[in-house]
Amino acid sequence: MASFFERHIYIEIIIGELINAFLVAAVTEELTKYLVYRCVVHPDLMVDEDWLDDNDEVVSADIEIASQHQRQSIAADARDYCGRAACITIAMVCTAVGLACAENVVYVYLAGGTRVEEEIVVLLARSIFPIHALCAAIQSIGVIKRDVERDDTMHLGRITLPAILLHGFFDAVLMIMGVLEELWNAGNFFFDSMAWVTIVVIISAGVIWYYRENRDQKERLLDMQKKREFHEASERGYVAGVL
Repeated sequence: MASFFERHIYIEIIIGELINAFLVAAVTEELTKYLVYRCVVHPDLMVDEDWLDDNDEVVSADIEIASQHQRQSIAADARDYCGRAACITIAMVCTAVGLACAENVVYVYLAGGTRVEEEIVVLLARSIFPIHALCAAIQSIGVIKRDVERDDTMHLGRITLPAILLHGFFDAVLMIMGVLEELWNAGNFFFDSMAWVTIVVIISAGVIWYYRENRDQKERLLDMQKKREFHEASERGYVAGVL
């Protein structure tokens, strides 16, 4: 077995790069984005309509609502399920963009070479494919299922797994292509072309997956909103009839 790996050292290197791509880079960065999002404090993310009705004084103290009119406005926004879902997605994408910005600075100054032209090329290449923002949007599908649709089966693993897989494949392509290029002493054009084509396919698959999930989720949220409005209208009609 030892002699086999000695003769095929590239297999060991590729396995190491796969572990680095999926278990180190993808898991660490996706969990970091999720946990940082959980630290975000904003009225759009804090207010829950049921919690607001039962704890009006607590909400007023926590988010410093100055008037009854403002409380009613926030409560109205909270009743809009699609609006709450959009707030979650925006917050998660903003978190991811912040991480991507910090990461790009590191890559530009540490891996971008010493010339300004090389640094600009690295920055542009990393800006064309917004993998962090896309993975955060994919994570938001699961967070919305848990927090807005009240799906108790959505735990941390199910929320982050699709994003981890997409991010892992993205990083794995870049890492493995670089290794193969060095081992086989092949020209840069071939491996660069293969890497770009594969990355485009991976990103496109992620965008399509998010579009379909987001479309289906929006339909479910609209149905929930209609049912809630019908229920509230029925209650108002019943109360008016009693009075």
